[in-house]
Amino acid sequence: MSKSRGTGTNLTHREALLAFWISGRWSSELPNTEPWLFYCGAPGTRPWAWWWLEEHPPIGDDESEDEYLTRTRQWLPGERDLFEAVEREPEPDDDDADITDR
Repeated sequence: MSKSRGTGTNLTHREALLAFWISGRWSSELPNTEPWLFYCGAPGTRPWAWWWLEEHPPIGDDESEDEYLTRTRQWLPGERDLFEAVEREPEPDDDDADITDR
């Protein structure tokens, strides 16, 4: 089992992976990551395996993941605050704002 940062509480492998997913950090920060496989989660979302390998009520056709998490009460502790902080961040003015100058 891994320890969560700063809390000293033991997390299951599943809980640690979900905590990493909602942090929005890139997979390249994980040990043993393949250099050609990068992914990044976000608060208010779940990875594909969460949907396919666990039993959950079905998501509605027009329902967003954050609406689903609210309806089914599956937000993780502190996740909604992270989600709302990301939602409040201003959009970049330029579509190419994430491209760096060379």
